[in-house]
Formats: sequence, C-alpha cells, structure tokens
Amino acid sequence: MIQIKPLISTKYSCHCGGIFSFSELLWQGLHVCEKLVCGDCSNLRINSLPVNQAGIERYVYYPDSGIVSDTEGNTVPDNWFSLKLKSIAKPLNEPVEMNIEIIKKYDEVLILNTLDYIYGHSLLFLLNLQRIIRYERKRGIIVIVQPMLKWLIPRKDIAEIWTVNLGFQKFNYYYPDLSHKIN
Repeated sequence: MIQIKPLISTKYSCHCGGIFSFSELLWQGLHVCEKLVCGDCSNLRINSLPVNQAGIERYVYYPDSGIVSDTEGNTVPDNWFSLKLKSIAKPLNEPVEMNIEIIKKYDEVLILNTLDYIYGHSLLFLLNLQRIIRYERKRGIIVIVQPMLKWLIPRKDIAEIWTVNLGFQKFNYYYPDLSHKIN
C-alpha cells in the first residue's frame, strides 16, 4: 500500500543541486507515477510508484532527456514496461469518459487500479480484490476498472466503482484527462 493523499513526501536531489518537489500524480494505466519538479532548474522527474509490475521494476523517467533508469541510476533500454512510462511525454489530449458509481461512503479508502493494456493483467489485478476485501475492513475500496471487467466486481464491501471507458490497447498511451479525473 502507498499513501497518495494528502501527499507523497519524497525527497530527491537534482543534478543541478536543487531539490525535486512533488507536483502531481500521473495515472498512465499500467504506471501510477509521482511527477516531481526541481525548484531550481525546473527539470522534471517521473517516479513510477511501486504498484503492480513497478513493485519489482521501479523506474525513474526524465522526460526532458528521454532517459529511463532504475532506482540505482542504471539506464533502462526500451522494453514493454518502460515504453508505457515514456508515453507520458507524448500525451493524447482526448477526453476520456469515466463513470463513478458510489456504493457506500468511507472516510479512508484504498484504490485498486486494474487499468492495463492486457486483459490478463487487468484480470489478475482484479482477482486480488477478494484478498483486499478480506483484510481491509476499516477502509472502503475504490475499484478503477474497464467496462468489460466491471461485471466481476462484487457489490458487497466496495465503496465505489470507477469505470473508465477505454479499451485495452488504448492503455499504451497516456491521457491527461483521465489522470486529472482520477486525481
């Protein structure tokens, strides 16, 4: 679990000697990222938060240079995972339809993001829902899902269902409108 609200408090130094400050969360689909900006040189740093595959392969992306590195600073070549992160630099500025269904109000919530560009990945993320329901009795659960998987979500013990009307292949890209709506 990662706390994303009220804010993420991380400190990173920039190559110029300045400090990166948290700017916003970016929801690419497969990647959930924190966008950081250097207070001195305005350099951007995008950290992929350790959820899903990023729990194993944490990447850092510098959009100005196009470099993706691992947490030790080693450059990562283009691969299926890093290319999705790089899509943040070339956003698709199209509106994205998202429907929010509120089932029950909670003071604290967990977000289960099942958005992905592969059906099997999304299904695996969704299969974790039963375990989360079993162990999270105090918090509500918000499930972010694509329409074709919505029918698999139980109504009991769910706070909200956010249905994003995009097909799987659409999650090869980054949609600022979707990121804004989720935030």
